Amino acid sequence: MVSPLIGLVFPSRCGVCGRHGVSPCGPCGLELVQTSRTDPRWVRLPVGCASIHAPFEYHGAARELIRSAKYRSNVAGLAFAAGHMVRSLGARADSNDVVSRIDVVTWVPTSPSRRRKRGFDQAELLAAHVALLLGVPKVRLLQHVRDPGSQTGRSRIARLQRSHTQMFVPANRAGFGCFDTVLLVDDVVTTGGTLSAAVRMLKDNGSNTVHAVVAAATL
Repeated sequence: MVSPLIGLVFPSRCGVCGRHGVSPCGPCGLELVQTSRTDPRWVRLPVGCASIHAPFEYHGAARELIRSAKYRSNVAGLAFAAGHMVRSLGARADSNDVVSRIDVVTWVPTSPSRRRKRGFDQAELLAAHVALLLGVPKVRLLQHVRDPGSQTGRSRIARLQRSHTQMFVPANRAGFGCFDTVLLVDDVVTTGGTLSAAVRMLKDNGSNTVHAVVAAATL
């Protein structure tokens, strides 16, 4: 955990262009802001999810920022992404005031092997930032118990066929009954298979409504 924490407090390079300084740097941050999307209807809704929100397309600067966190431990840019994730929650006029209804923030956990390799879970770090900005508790509700292998480079059909191998179990059974409306956080959504599996586990264990917010989504 030491490396990502140092990167969070003392960022040395932009997660997009590699320039020394904050992450993202001024020009890259401006590019991200200019390409952000405010209408969540462009993201495919996962099964069982009440709504899904994503400020960025998983492309260009947003893709580099997320990959820098996941594969190079440059997690400082996740705070920037989380700010736009929170902003996207209230972007839609018919959102029924999603933010005020949220009881808890949780996240889609990465596999144990990936967490051990990286030393952190990027979705958990995003959830921590989002919960802090919203002023609601962050609670670990899910545990990832099966590693399906990397999804990178797989077609949408192949991803969906493997989604049943993404298995989650309750990490905190006592907590489920306390939270009626859950905000589920992840870094990227592609087919929605992983998010759907996580939503199903949350609802099977007592959560009535699950909203999702991710940093970026693929078209």
